[in-house]
Amino acid sequence: MKENYDKVIEALRQTVIQKIDAEKKRMKTPPKEGEGFHYDPVRDLYIGDLGMVLDPNLHSVIRKRYKGNVPYFSAFLDATYSEHDYRMINILEKSLKNDSKNEFSWRRLGSKYRNIGDYDKAIKSYKEALKIDPNDEHNWNDLGFVYSQKHEYNKAIEALKRSIEINPNFFYNWVNLGYVYQEKGVYNKAIEMHKHALEIDSKNQGVWSNLAYAYNHIGEYYKAIDACVHALETRPYFANPWCHLGFAYYKKGKLDKAIELIKLSIEITPNYYRAWQNLGMIYYDKNNYDQAINAYRCVVELLPNDCNAWYDLAKLLSEIGDYKEAIKACNRSLDINSNFEKGIKLRNKLLLKK
Repeated sequence: MKENYDKVIEALRQTVIQKIDAEKKRMKTPPKEGEGFHYDPVRDLYIGDLGMVLDPNLHSVIRKRYKGNVPYFSAFLDATYSEHDYRMINILEKSLKNDSKNEFSWRRLGSKYRNIGDYDKAIKSYKEALKIDPNDEHNWNDLGFVYSQKHEYNKAIEALKRSIEINPNFFYNWVNLGYVYQEKGVYNKAIEMHKHALEIDSKNQGVWSNLAYAYNHIGEYYKAIDACVHALETRPYFANPWCHLGFAYYKKGKLDKAIELIKLSIEITPNYYRAWQNLGMIYYDKNNYDQAINAYRCVVELLPNDCNAWYDLAKLLSEIGDYKEAIKACNRSLDINSNFEKGIKLRNKLLLKK
């Protein structure tokens, strides 16, 4: 564990700021406020303008073609991948009509359905693959991942544990199992899984970042900071650990430093909803309600179909006495989930105050 975090963190922060500032100056048309890039863990790419120059792993052909200066690069790349996925689904389905016992084709079909968000068809495809080869760790791992996207965490855990039984050295088994436990709120178990993953790949910045997130949620803030530093020393242009680092400083009572770090996370990835959530929470604690509301409104723009996001905004608006807007936000949460118990209770209270 490093002795002087502040110096290390500040040096890393300055590295990122200098790189971003240099790129903005280099670009013929500077990015507008709110433009940037985001990390897509499925494709292991940074998607967006700044990502093309900040992340060296982006495809060289795309880097050469667009030269880091395309306002709609993110939409272009997403559309390109989506078109490819649909095209491959048609090809694979035709192929499987002639050769229904091709395990690899079923697995690929599952991955394409996963990419377009059709999780039920992805699950069906992976199960067909497992009928052919029930001892393939990749299919069990992918099946577990898709279950996690449907929030069917117990089924996800069952599939991922089966994958681990087959191959305990398969890195992504541990990564995905850690993620599932994290989403369930079982943070000690998530930490155990993250550590297993790091035994296989000790420099994986994503796992270090997830470890930091889990440590934050059990109050181990110094360990969270240590994990963030490990992640950032590997890849300083990764938004997530800057956000988790800011949260740790917030919990240690260093609110201004926390805001500085989380704002850097947003500078790197403007559509990282968790950073906006944390920023709103900190501004609220500083009694800066206008900035807090602005941050929470950014969250609902990024998560328009998340009833909890609208509930959080409604709760904040109600606490500052803006009951009219609070009711609107609460109604949005209940439009998404009419049985959302917290939303129902809050709306009833707001109607009495109105």
